[in-house]
Amino acid sequence: MKNMKSLVFMNLRGCVMLSSLPERLHLISLKTLILSGCSRFKKFELNSENLEFLHLDGTAIKNLPKSIKNFQKLVLLNLKDCKMLESLPYCLAKLKALEELILSGCESLTRFPDIKENMKNLQILLLDRTSIKELPNMLLHCVKCKDQVVCRQPFRMNGVSLLRHLCLRGNKDICSLGSSISQLYHLKWIDLKYCDSLLSISTLPPNLQCLDAHGCISLKTVAVPLALLMPTTQQVPASFIFTNCGKLEQAAKNQIVCYAHSKSHLLSDALNRHNKGFAFETLVATCFPGSEVPAWFSHIASGAELYPELPGHWSENGSVGIALCAIVSFEHYKTRNNNLQLKCRCEFDDVETLSSNFNCHIGGLFETGDEERTIKSTHVFIGYTNWLDIEKCQEEDNKKKCVPTKASIKFEVTNGTNDVTNCEVLKCGFSLVYESGSWEASLGTECVTHCEGILSGFLRGIKWLFQ
Repeated sequence: MKNMKSLVFMNLRGCVMLSSLPERLHLISLKTLILSGCSRFKKFELNSENLEFLHLDGTAIKNLPKSIKNFQKLVLLNLKDCKMLESLPYCLAKLKALEELILSGCESLTRFPDIKENMKNLQILLLDRTSIKELPNMLLHCVKCKDQVVCRQPFRMNGVSLLRHLCLRGNKDICSLGSSISQLYHLKWIDLKYCDSLLSISTLPPNLQCLDAHGCISLKTVAVPLALLMPTTQQVPASFIFTNCGKLEQAAKNQIVCYAHSKSHLLSDALNRHNKGFAFETLVATCFPGSEVPAWFSHIASGAELYPELPGHWSENGSVGIALCAIVSFEHYKTRNNNLQLKCRCEFDDVETLSSNFNCHIGGLFETGDEERTIKSTHVFIGYTNWLDIEKCQEEDNKKKCVPTKASIKFEVTNGTNDVTNCEVLKCGFSLVYESGSWEASLGTECVTHCEGILSGFLRGIKWLFQ
């Protein structure tokens, strides 16, 4: 036992006859304990103040002991596929160093304890295939100062949860995310795939890079706005996926497009400040069920190609980017490993410079593993790319020519390597995007007014934020 006190790593993976650890086991130096796949393991008791990584996945435990609060250095707690796990202790909040909590497949877990403290160091929370009915309030508590909530100010983020990755995939009970989710300012990725009971999506936090709501068959509405808007220094593209959301109302689709448009303005502004306006990738992309190119697109064509003629001096008329749209028909197409991409190639005919030809992805599907995803019916894909500054390209090439007025645009669906033959581009659209203009024509006055008001307010805040 004296030798065991200096043990740093213990791997008991797959010991199917193990039901518990020896009593009074005191491992002072232990940092990693792996009990993965010990299917008869029911009782967990351990004294180890330096434990950092604890893997109990695939065990038969029903609950965690209160003594777990002593693991003040614990960074990872893995309880994946603990199908007998019924509850978590209130003292979970005492794990101040915890960064990753994995509860995937804990199908007997229906709720979190009412934890009053914010687990502000938690960065990854995986709740897929659990039975919880609402988000744990440990994520949503605001910091209080003299009994006043201070995290309502979007620029004051001291004490706000550091959560970056939230997975609720396959949850059958959650109907809504709750309004407080907008306070998770560090959240980058939300996986809502196959949340069958989800009816609405509340206003989301401002720094999301991916929202994947594929297969939310009951989803009807989204909040106005879909997510908060904030001035940003980030130049990371964002994607909002609503494939197979067959009940999504038209007003919700309008709001998704409205938010994507406004988000692209902010990202474009960040690019202009830091990269002089050059970007040959999509800033914001979204997709949802539908069969028509929105009416505000100035150029619409049948099939996968279109040849718009642009107005003279279009680069000097306040345009801030380009919007691209494609209507894609799927015949129960199955994809895995994030290999479906909708690509666009754009060529400006009367400019002889390589910078005037560019490819961009205007849609794609995101998978974290090899799970197969089936796409049904016809979907609308819309992407926004940054302003392609032809004049700057020409200046770099020491050439001074007229701004191009003709373009050739071609869309294609690929699996990352080859064209996908059983997915057809039925229609496509192209439009210049202006700081203000007719892009909103089909969205409705209420949505447009709200969208423009929020955007202009936050754009005014950019100068203040970065002084």
